[in-house]
Amino acid sequence: MTQPSEMLRAPPSPTYAEIGAALHVLDGEAVKHVRELMNTIFDQAAAASSLVWSDPECWIDQRLSAELASLARKV
Repeated sequence: MTQPSEMLRAPPSPTYAEIGAALHVLDGEAVKHVRELMNTIFDQAAAASSLVWSDPECWIDQRLSAELASLARKV
């Protein structure tokens, strides 16, 4: 049986203000690119520890293509 300390923990959900700010920044971006960014981050989230996500300057360049990294930096 999995011990509580070994369980996968989801990152906290964004606030409405954070979602609104992201939508403002992404206004005018191609839907295809935004979805690709979201899917790429989602796919990699299960494989990475939460510590990785706390340092976007590190994981953006390491885990995303140049095009998606540019979009991620905007957010």
